[in-house]
Amino acid sequence: MNKIDEIRELLKKKANDLKTEDDKEKYESVSELLAFDNVFSKMGVEVAIGLLDFLGIEEDKILKTYVELVAEETMDEVHNTYINLARET
Repeated sequence: MNKIDEIRELLKKKANDLKTEDDKEKYESVSELLAFDNVFSKMGVEVAIGLLDFLGIEEDKILKTYVELVAEETMDEVHNTYINLARET
């Protein structure tokens, strides 16, 4: 399982812990964001950290998790670019 899939699983688990209307709204927003590919490499660091905090990532692991997500997404983008270039030649 890749890192973004782990984050999406955390989101599913978070659905059981929504106590306030604010939490429900945040959950909906996060659900919409995580539906997109490479979302972490496209959002600001502060937004990403807030999202990971909302999902319950431990404070001392948030930055590491963010870096792993962005690295994974960047590698996927590079891989896809090379595949597309290879198809064009």
